[in-house]
Amino acid sequence: SGPKTPIDLANEGVDEELLKKIRRSFGPKEVIVENYDLDITQEKIDAMKDGEWLNSEVIMWWLEWWRERTGGGSQKEMPKGMDGIGKNWFANTYFYSKLTDEGYSYKNVKRWTKKIKIFECDKMIIPINSNNVHWYLACINFKEKRTEVYDSMGSSSNHDEVHDQLMKWLKDEHQDKLGKPLEGGWTKWYAKQNNISVPQQMNCFDCGVFACMFAACVSVDCVPFNFTQADIRLIRRWMVQVMYKEGVKLGNCAHPNLLD
Repeated sequence: SGPKTPIDLANEGVDEELLKKIRRSFGPKEVIVENYDLDITQEKIDAMKDGEWLNSEVIMWWLEWWRERTGGGSQKEMPKGMDGIGKNWFANTYFYSKLTDEGYSYKNVKRWTKKIKIFECDKMIIPINSNNVHWYLACINFKEKRTEVYDSMGSSSNHDEVHDQLMKWLKDEHQDKLGKPLEGGWTKWYAKQNNISVPQQMNCFDCGVFACMFAACVSVDCVPFNFTQADIRLIRRWMVQVMYKEGVKLGNCAHPNLLD
């Protein structure tokens, strides 16, 4: 019941033969799928192998695909939502680093929401790339009036600075777009204090996959989460399959006939 999450979809089947054909058939620079202003080539997909860091363009592509699939919004459009899925606005992967450039800078991101009535959304999904070494996820939950952070290496930190920066942004955004101060009642929400266990990675290379899974699960209200480290290998392979099938559908895949 409820909308499907990535692990639900991955459990519907990954075609191992197809994955082998993809590995054999594509040269490093050949395109598997091209959309969202990103061209995903074989060498970028190569980072989907177990034990590899996800390429940041693959993360960006996958989040865009999930956003589109679930009626989420982007810089160009308000979220529509879908049956059983709220109105989620997906910030791009640069939003948080721009916002926190030189400490804190609202003006860096002020124009990014000019087409968006952000306070009419249910959630704002914010992927965070920390110093190019670690990915995790923040969320502004407008329905519950709270900030949330989900980190697969998060046992040591509450990320208070992230909560604080997002609260600052909320206040500035409200003042800028609606011309009045943000009303009170907002809180910082911590998974641990609410007995929600956040899946943890058991290695140093899976953070990108975890961040994508957190974004997807949070967007369809699947918290507590329904995946663990043990599912990541399957999810990586399923993500490659998704990209290939999408490239075939869009007609820009270099070898579209591998499904035959």
